[in-house]
Amino acid sequence: MKIDRNNIVITKTIALHLTPHQWGLYTTMKFVELVADYLNKQVADAFNQCETRNEAITNSEKAFRNVSEFGADDTEPHATLHWLADKFYGENS
Repeated sequence: MKIDRNNIVITKTIALHLTPHQWGLYTTMKFVELVADYLNKQVADAFNQCETRNEAITNSEKAFRNVSEFGADDTEPHATLHWLADKFYGENS
């Protein structure tokens, strides 16, 4: 996210290292660690590239649907995504 005001640029970035458990994925499935890594990268990329909270969430949710068989499109991962967005963009954004 980049804020530009009066020729002053403030850049904020995020790197994520959430575990399958922290994402709320089906932790007993094979390759679930790779899925968590994938979500970490996709969500961080969306947050770092998108100007708005809603755009970042929309882009992140596409990744969730891509790995829905691991529980990524369930309620818990979406709640985690929204919590992260609140922390990154601000709760009132």
